[in-house]
Amino acid sequence: SRIQLLFDPTRSERERTSQRSALVDAGVQIFLQNPLGIGTGAYRVEAGSTNLVGNNRPAHSAWIKTLAENGVLGILLMTAFIGSYAVIGFRKHQEGKLLFGLFITIVLASAFIAKEFRGKSLWFLVASGIVLLHPEQSLAYLRQKLKETDIDARRRLREIRFGRK
Repeated sequence: SRIQLLFDPTRSERERTSQRSALVDAGVQIFLQNPLGIGTGAYRVEAGSTNLVGNNRPAHSAWIKTLAENGVLGILLMTAFIGSYAVIGFRKHQEGKLLFGLFITIVLASAFIAKEFRGKSLWFLVASGIVLLHPEQSLAYLRQKLKETDIDARRRLREIRFGRK
């Protein structure tokens, strides 16, 4: 019934989008008044002051939340981060990583239209993308951490053996 509602011409835009279009309007209005942003975490309060939505309503969109809270710089950084997966995939297309990089970019860009930053599945995708697009650096990091852990464990064992702690 939600899909039928979305395309029902007899309903207003707000009704068809379950009030989410008003959240977008509020975010854009906040951005236009404050192009540098209003500060992280301030969307809920400021959106209520626009008289487009009630108080304490979340943005329901990472793009709108970032645009309103962090302004031009925030949206540019977010776009660069999400687009970086496609760029790395393109750079490593010889290794067969182009489609994977594009997949992550498309999923994140589209998911953040209707979600904020809370979905664990998206962050697992981000982490796996980093590891799979940069396997050499990931392995080097893990090897270094294992060496550091091994050295610390040996030192603690020596301290225990010789009664230093």
